[in-house]
Amino acid sequence: MSDDVADAKHLLELWDMLPGWSHKTFWSDLAAAQGRGGEGRHYFDEKMNTIPVMLRQYLENDGEGDSFSLPYLAQYVLMFFDCENQAMFEVLDEVTGYTAEAGRSGRRWAADATATAWRLYVPGQAHTMRGIRDPADDQPPWKLIEDD
Repeated sequence: MSDDVADAKHLLELWDMLPGWSHKTFWSDLAAAQGRGGEGRHYFDEKMNTIPVMLRQYLENDGEGDSFSLPYLAQYVLMFFDCENQAMFEVLDEVTGYTAEAGRSGRRWAADATATAWRLYVPGQAHTMRGIRDPADDQPPWKLIEDD
């Protein structure tokens, strides 16, 4: 199993800890903790729903297929959860079924999700940047100065 597949499985396991959409109070509280109201709430809900859908598609294809999907979904995990937000951590406490102190287990969930997302994001972003970088940018700095 590739590292990407293992990380995608783990991220999906974390997502599976989140309650279903019928638990409206959880999702409303999570969106509010992130300052996502009005149109921002629709965007938040859409991305939160897209993440597990794309993970399942990727895993159903045994990690084959669209290499764009993992970095794409990882950036949303990072965008929503890679922050210091005590209110968010306290809402996320609900998904673990325990907490030693307010926000501690929610912080652990967010840290695990974002560390996993970062491992999925970096290779794809590096590949993209290599594809658009000017080959001259790969020259050592002294070569660039000599060419001026």
